[in-house]
Amino acid sequence: MRARTLGVLAAAAVLTGLTAAPAGAATEPELHLPVIRSGVEHAGLNVVCPDQDWQLVKSSLFTAPVTLKSYPGSPTWGYGTGYLVKDLKAGSKHTVSYGCGPVTRTTQVTVQPPETIGEVGLKLDPSSGRPGDAVKLVRRCDKRNKPNTEPVSAALDSVWYQGGNPQDSNFSAKVKADVKPGRYPVTIRCGAVSKSVFFTVLGSPGHQQPPPPPPATGGGQVKVKPVGGVETGGGDLG
Repeated sequence: MRARTLGVLAAAAVLTGLTAAPAGAATEPELHLPVIRSGVEHAGLNVVCPDQDWQLVKSSLFTAPVTLKSYPGSPTWGYGTGYLVKDLKAGSKHTVSYGCGPVTRTTQVTVQPPETIGEVGLKLDPSSGRPGDAVKLVRRCDKRNKPNTEPVSAALDSVWYQGGNPQDSNFSAKVKADVKPGRYPVTIRCGAVSKSVFFTVLGSPGHQQPPPPPPATGGGQVKVKPVGGVETGGGDLG
């Protein structure tokens, strides 16, 4: 009688198109990860997992595995923050591991160059001076750009931050006491952009510039080594 009842139920299932779900069906996880850029300190990420049994998110991108948890309103989405390793190089590739329950998946991520937000510029006041003179510098770089660096030059010493706003930063500096007369680049880094302007170190009062070298024998011209740089003059903020 029992065998006949089971047979009837099985036949009814076939006739009605019903099938039993396999026991322990795996849930496929879905990773949402933002673009990873060098110079960025952290990145928010999430994994969709209906069973809410998220695995740790692991990668050489992060200083430690990322723990996920849900928030009211989206319980199947596990959110977390990955703190990125310092000095990640643009173009480097990293494997990211994530999962739901027993299901583990991996994906490859390529680190992108920093993104530059807004205008970048550098202005010097004055754009020339003698050893020991004071110089004011204004760097235009939205502070959301990473990295953003203070002005650097072989001609300047004691560069100090003097305040500013989220876009413009003011610095003060002095011309190095032992620097030789000449033109020197002053450089900043703002996100993906590196920008330079020139500062001219003047000789001390009464300093005589050395005479130009004599013409080369044989009628040839004297070779002059070019000076590299992005801009001339005292710079701009445009």
